[in-house]
Amino acid sequence: MMALTVRSKGSRRGKEADFHEFPNQEAVRPFSTSATIARQFLHGLARLVVAGVLLIGSIESFASPENGVPTNRECVVLLHGLYGMPLTMKRLEWAFEKSGYDVVNVGYPTWRAPLERALESHIHRAIQKRIPSGTTRVHFVTHSMGGISLRLYLDCHRVPNLGRLVMVAPPNQGSKLADPFRYCALARWLVGPNLARLGTRCGDLPQIAGSVDAELGIIAGNGSLLSKWFDPTHPGDGRVTVEATKLPGMTDHIVFPVRHSLMVLRRKTCEQAVAFISNGKFSR
Repeated sequence: MMALTVRSKGSRRGKEADFHEFPNQEAVRPFSTSATIARQFLHGLARLVVAGVLLIGSIESFASPENGVPTNRECVVLLHGLYGMPLTMKRLEWAFEKSGYDVVNVGYPTWRAPLERALESHIHRAIQKRIPSGTTRVHFVTHSMGGISLRLYLDCHRVPNLGRLVMVAPPNQGSKLADPFRYCALARWLVGPNLARLGTRCGDLPQIAGSVDAELGIIAGNGSLLSKWFDPTHPGDGRVTVEATKLPGMTDHIVFPVRHSLMVLRRKTCEQAVAFISNGKFSR
């Protein structure tokens, strides 16, 4: 009897164990339903991923040059002027991006550091690292002293696939307003070393910078009333005269009734810069 009792208790425990290890179908159904929903969700997600990959591939093949749709791989490098910053060239940046160009808006110090130091530490580094790979042509658009920076840079560096150049209000022959600063050390300390070197004297940066071997368009301004009053024979934008913007070998030259600092903010300036970079001439 004792053996039978022990056996019956063991069998009861076995039945209880069997019940817990193998629940009935009704208990499994909620878990199997959740697993089915998760499996269907993953399958649907996989289908969407595959469809997206196929769609992107079809768009890229349609937009490739082999199918007759050209891709613009040209880049425009923007160089601001004295005391400027990339923000001052932002409207030009937007205009070129809207026209389909890649844009590198370079910022470099112009106040305390000599310009030659900025050419290597900032401009050259930006051109080397920020121009997208596969670029077919590299254009430049500058404002004010940025034109002198570009001439000095091209004297020392060769830019592969150099395209067209646009200079806005460049002091290519120097500015007479900068001449007095070379004689006053206090003034040079206040305004920095570069302003005094933008004058008309021999040895100033505009005089030692070389010419450019590329298509060059120059935009000048004659909107300064002070220039018209004090020197009506040499109109200018208040900083640079129209004649001082010119450079031998330039391709095109245009004049707007605008002051120096506001030229890069004008819609007409942006339109003409895009026109020259695109067509090699200003629109008239």
